[in-house]
Amino acid sequence: MKAADLTKAALIADAREKNVAIRDRLAAGERLTMSLGDGAAVHSIVLMPAYVARIRADLIAAFDARIGENDQALADLGITP
Repeated sequence: MKAADLTKAALIADAREKNVAIRDRLAAGERLTMSLGDGAAVHSIVLMPAYVARIRADLIAAFDARIGENDQALADLGITP
């Protein structure tokens, strides 16, 4: 394996670790918030529970897909996650 491949693998593995952590937090039911603005001008948007559940499910599915892409990229480099 080339040094460049090691650097690439480390970046992919780091991204995978972050994706797993966020997915796991979502799956564990951590509170989701939606806000608009910045600093003192932040406004929270209140969403209905059913809508939040759909958003959570979509986010979990998206992170699962990203993790799958990370796994494939690592496998392409000969690394088993």
